[in-house]
Amino acid sequence: MSKRDAPVETSGQILDVTRMSAGYNGLAVVREISLTIAPGEIVALLGSNGAGKTTTLAAIAGLIKPMTGEISLRGTSTAGRSAHRLARDGVALVPEDRALFHDLTTRENLRVASGRGRGNESEEQVLEFLPELKKCLGRKAGMLSGGEQQMLAVGRALVGQPKLLIVDEMSLGLAPVVVERLLPVLQDIAAKLNTAVLVVEQHVALAMEVASRAYVLAHGRVVLEGATADLRSSQSLIAASYFGDLDAVEALTGSAETQHHPIEPETAKAP
Repeated sequence: MSKRDAPVETSGQILDVTRMSAGYNGLAVVREISLTIAPGEIVALLGSNGAGKTTTLAAIAGLIKPMTGEISLRGTSTAGRSAHRLARDGVALVPEDRALFHDLTTRENLRVASGRGRGNESEEQVLEFLPELKKCLGRKAGMLSGGEQQMLAVGRALVGQPKLLIVDEMSLGLAPVVVERLLPVLQDIAAKLNTAVLVVEQHVALAMEVASRAYVLAHGRVVLEGATADLRSSQSLIAASYFGDLDAVEALTGSAETQHHPIEPETAKAP
């Protein structure tokens, strides 16, 4: 039995963020963020530039320390664990800039990520999910197209067989046709490895295609959450939340609680 077909855990939350605030130099960028992701689930974190998406990811991945609140990975607090430790514990981050070694070949980038003794095995699994990388194995990462570089960045993250895969702005700088080839890869990873996937994306339509649930950030707070199937029928509410128009959110939901609006199937409104 290959590792791709091996049994995987099927219950409990992989990631549980509870009322987390985080920022830089003592100033909070995100405030009291709460979100969860289950095994095999894809969740989108949406919002305009400056909404706090990347700061949220940095805190989850251990790159910055939360100011308040708690982050739990598979039921255990991540407090005090470094980014390197969290990576060993199953958290993989694909950053916005992809963070590739441009002077190394595609194969060398994968092997650097795999560590000792697992190079061939890890490479084979990555190529199962990303077969287009096969033709790139001998080429330097700096010579790859933008789409190929993004595939390689995702492939490097997969080498460690993560429990939580975080992808920051997958579509950045890529043609829509390339993004349409990449999105099914995330669905494949979530379904076949039971990996929890958190996708940060500015393009709402693209995120809605791949995610089962979404959280919308505005001004550093979660202002809307729900199943993407329900959110798609609430385009006016998404637009208001996305651009931080909290008065419009309150008017559309009929709620005075402007910091957090879960959308249930029976209350979702068509635009």
